[in-house]
Amino acid sequence: MRIFLVRHGETGWKKKGFLSYTDITLTKKGLDQAKNLAKKLKNEKIDVIYSSPLKRCVQTANYIAKELGMKVTIDKRLMEVNFGIFEGLSTEEAKRKFPEIFSKRRKNKWKFRIPRGESYEDAAKRVSRLINEIKNTYSSVVFVTHATIIKVILKQFTNKTLKEIEDKHYKPACLIVLEINPISKTQTFKK
Repeated sequence: MRIFLVRHGETGWKKKGFLSYTDITLTKKGLDQAKNLAKKLKNEKIDVIYSSPLKRCVQTANYIAKELGMKVTIDKRLMEVNFGIFEGLSTEEAKRKFPEIFSKRRKNKWKFRIPRGESYEDAAKRVSRLINEIKNTYSSVVFVTHATIIKVILKQFTNKTLKEIEDKHYKPACLIVLEINPISKTQTFKK
């Protein structure tokens, strides 16, 4: 199966930190990024487009769907990792306001669940359920989602460490192609 991992276009949120369920729209630049991304996918054979229900993803997915003459399937399992009590805070604000929790999370993001939020592992389980449901139905899928969900998917389906994956910056409207070969159990991805 081939998965086109798409991060939504640019939003007006400028902090480096924690934005998950806050539902914001794309900027003008973000809309232009979505249009350009849609053109890049025009000649790909795509079976289905799935999107997080948050506005920034739906707007991006709608441009792709329009360009490809398709519809968007909304699936809440593609929502960003829930950052709980960190929601809306910059990295520095979270560190200052919740030093002990911030430190514990930093040591093990995969397992540590932020209060009123979820761990990367929690998010991985919900995304895995979606992938397992569709893997025998479609050969080429677009997921319009969020930066941390892209990281979680890459961690699950490549042999890269979380550190290696997190060392890369997944810019707004980036496109990553992940190929999952169920026969040989090999996975590759390209940015």
